[in-house]
Order: sequence, then structure tokens, then C-alpha cells
Amino acid sequence: MRGTARRSNWPRGSAPPPPC
Repeated sequence: MRGTARRSNWPRGSAPPPPC
């Protein structure tokens, strides 16, 4: 669930969030 919430914050077409 954490990865999903973080992915939502990132804009579309942008690189994925950091591994942290």
C-alpha cells in the first residue's frame, strides 16, 4: 500500500519514486 500512495503523489509520465 505504501508504494501505491507514493506513486499517486508522482505526476504521470515521470520517473518512479526513489527506492527509499
